[in-house]
Amino acid sequence: MKEDFGGKAADIPAEKNLMSYMPGYYIENYIMSDIQNSISAELGELDKHTSDTLKQLFVKSATWGLKLWEAELGIPLDSNKPEGTRKNAVLGKIRGLGITAPDTIKEMAELFSGGRAVVTELYDEYKFIVKFFEIRGIPSNLRELSEAIEEIKPAHLTFSYEYTWLIWYETSGYLWDEVRLFTWDVFRVQKPKYGMGSPVTWGIALWSEDIRFWNVLRKITWEEITKIKLINY
Repeated sequence: MKEDFGGKAADIPAEKNLMSYMPGYYIENYIMSDIQNSISAELGELDKHTSDTLKQLFVKSATWGLKLWEAELGIPLDSNKPEGTRKNAVLGKIRGLGITAPDTIKEMAELFSGGRAVVTELYDEYKFIVKFFEIRGIPSNLRELSEAIEEIKPAHLTFSYEYTWLIWYETSGYLWDEVRLFTWDVFRVQKPKYGMGSPVTWGIALWSEDIRFWNVLRKITWEEITKIKLINY
């Protein structure tokens, strides 16, 4: 199965004490002890290199062998990219081999973003939309994801993304001291945090319609927000 390559190789013990296998009367024999200890050291090195080589056969545990995976799959080598991003590109390419289905795109989007995603097909428009749910804002490696999708999608289809941002009722667990130094651009990509009765319990419509939206609030300081008069509903 293609997913098998995404596992990790188990470590092999790197040291063997061969004297423990010898008869008791050899324990005090320094010549035999030196011979067996030398062999033990060499076997330990052999096991270490064997274990390291075995790890290169699995994408998630590969290190120096990662470039071999990239070469095999035709992925341009870029050693400046983080190792995790390169591994995701390899795994995405493997999972995209064969017929591309929406589930394949979904798995790839979740692999690169690190959170849940949904793929919606728009048949009449010959396109599909990838929407990210658990990750707030734009995933940091979106460019690499786009390149991976371009590699496997049918040529006649286009695609776009939809993102989710932190919404008001998801902030009820935050305290002012936690967020007062955030800009809106930073705050709106934080993970939801729920709570009861915290100073940042916004509600659904606490303020007038013209200031409740991000494009307005992002320009206001926290000190200014705390002075805004609440509206009774």
